[in-house]
Amino acid sequence: MQIEQTIFRDAPQKISGRLRKLFEQAPHAPLEPVLLHQQPVKQRQLFIRRAIEDGRLVFAQLLPVNGDGHRVNVHATVKKLTNDRFLFQAHNLSYVVHFTQINYIASL
Repeated sequence: MQIEQTIFRDAPQKISGRLRKLFEQAPHAPLEPVLLHQQPVKQRQLFIRRAIEDGRLVFAQLLPVNGDGHRVNVHATVKKLTNDRFLFQAHNLSYVVHFTQINYIASL
């Protein structure tokens, strides 16, 4: 009985110590995604058309309109809104972008 109480009393410290080591050793992700090479226009148009027709999940790198200038990598489905605007829908996020803001797109 005494051994079980010691195990339970010391468990939180041991667990937190091991978790701290894990997080200290984990590689740190860059704050901003790396800019991928922009695909040719024809290739982006083809991939978008196929993704919309098949309802595929895609990986895309989107370039922003706002002044912050942060790139966004998303795994989402694509829908066409108008001739030059597209809707990328992830789980709880939606991005409405112009074709020129799509830097890279690939099927998953």
